[in-house]
Amino acid sequence: MPLGDSAAYIEFSTTLDLEVNSVVQRLALLILKQKVPWIRDVVPALGGVALHFDPDHEGFPAEPLEAALEIVNGSLKESLEMKDDAGREVERRRELDVRRRVAERHDGEGSRFSHALSTESGR
Repeated sequence: MPLGDSAAYIEFSTTLDLEVNSVVQRLALLILKQKVPWIRDVVPALGGVALHFDPDHEGFPAEPLEAALEIVNGSLKESLEMKDDAGREVERRRELDVRRRVAERHDGEGSRFSHALSTESGR
């Protein structure tokens, strides 16, 4: 969908979905790495990505929405297939945080289980 005359927003989900958001984040990085000269900025959101254009750039396409969609489609498959260490690390930290909170509720502060989790998360 157009965002005025110098940006477009491509939406993949209207609800909060962490898997979709993970794909959107990777997609934005892939598009940024392409360094398309007429794209000023790539802004990932919860369920979509905004591409901000430079309409004054000499390489600005006659049909910017179609060109932007082509760039997104070209990167989407790769972003779906990417296995990034950063994503796995974020998931691991979330899991450790949940485990730590559960341990603190059940074992109390300073318990052996809580101490083991805090030591593990410090790696």
